[in-house]
Amino acid sequence: MWFSKSKTQKSPVTSITLNTVTGPITIDVRKNKRAKKLILRMDTKSGLPVVTIPDGAKQTQVKEFLTNHIDWITDQTNIFKNSSLQTGDVICFEGQEHRLEYSNTPPRKVWFANDNQDRTIIVGGPIDQAGKRLERWLRKTASEKLTCASSYYAETLGVNYSRISIGDMKTRWGSCSSKGTLRFNWRLIMAPPDILEYVAAHEVCHLLEMNHSDRFWAHVQSCRPEYQKERAWLRSSGQSLMTIRL
Repeated sequence: MWFSKSKTQKSPVTSITLNTVTGPITIDVRKNKRAKKLILRMDTKSGLPVVTIPDGAKQTQVKEFLTNHIDWITDQTNIFKNSSLQTGDVICFEGQEHRLEYSNTPPRKVWFANDNQDRTIIVGGPIDQAGKRLERWLRKTASEKLTCASSYYAETLGVNYSRISIGDMKTRWGSCSSKGTLRFNWRLIMAPPDILEYVAAHEVCHLLEMNHSDRFWAHVQSCRPEYQKERAWLRSSGQSLMTIRL
């Protein structure tokens, strides 16, 4: 394999092409003054690997780092390419696998077959819009669940949030603004219910502590005694949900 810079002039390198036996892979290079070390991750929007480098990092160091992680880069790139779901594929809903069925016939809605006994999600309407229709349904369901969970933990802690919004963040599961807005990733509806509950509790706790101090984690533990296990699940299994495309 060999590397080629995306720019030949003396301006900072913005990407590197990694040529492998399976074909070229473009890797975005991003400098971050606060970075202490080289960090490799997948950009779930573009499907490209991204390497974050600290100031002063030499190109030879970056190349060596990427070479040492070539298997991970190749595997993750292939996973993303094959992550667009089609009829017959399996999707997780609240932590349980469900088979997708794109009916290509009316009505234009999403529902569970046989009251969900056989764990099949049917997406009605034209098949070319099935993915978008499914995502809208998942977003709506996530919003309902997260609103319920957030309201419960807000009442438990004696705090109030201003509003809740649902988005598709690249790497984050949730956030809490200084104005009290709670923002959540719709993909949480694919995770087990305990994980969704933990993220809701986590962000509500930020209404009391806008940091990750000991006081903050004490609030989290009062809401979710098993939060460390739930947090570990996100670290080990959450990335696979981030790569799914509908």
